Amino acid sequence: MNKELVFIIGKVIISLLVCLLLIYLLLLYLVGFRNNDKLPESGEKIDYIIILGAKADGLKPSPDLLLRLDKGIEAYWKYQGKIIVSGGQGHDEIATEASVMQKYLITKGIPEADIILEEKAVNTFENIYYAQKLMNSKDHEPKALVITSYYHIFRSRIIADRIGGFKWYGSGCGIYDKKSTIFLLREPLAVIKTFFLKKKKRL
Repeated sequence: MNKELVFIIGKVIISLLVCLLLIYLLLLYLVGFRNNDKLPESGEKIDYIIILGAKADGLKPSPDLLLRLDKGIEAYWKYQGKIIVSGGQGHDEIATEASVMQKYLITKGIPEADIILEEKAVNTFENIYYAQKLMNSKDHEPKALVITSYYHIFRSRIIADRIGGFKWYGSGCGIYDKKSTIFLLREPLAVIKTFFLKKKKRL
């Protein structure tokens, strides 16, 4: 292999790496440094509030999950929609995230009758997929407000658009500490993966 060919190959590889870095930085901006919230207009009725799960600490919500739950409680009193708590049981969890979320919401005064459990989901796609299956609105397209961490809102909208079946709104909450920023840094890669998901997936 002559030096000229090696030089050309090197330039191509460097160009590709620069392009990948730029794509990553663009996605990082979109997910973490731009407001992706979409809230209902004043007085608009919301049918469902979907709170996406996060790791539970035993039978208690983790700090990041608490932030999502408290944001969901605010939305409940404002919009009066039924709450869907979505989250299955991880390999290192002793209960489903949904059941832990339900118990916390009840202690905060949310009527049990207004809480719907979704206990099968193990990722964001399944969170929204299974939550949509639990919506019941025969006379109109249901409206749902997704509650999750702020960096997660961008991807939740992409997934909701692919699944369909409801009108999406989203509201993001903060993260608990600097350790949670690792999820922000990983999020652009998760967004790229989402683009390769099929619109309909058998689960």
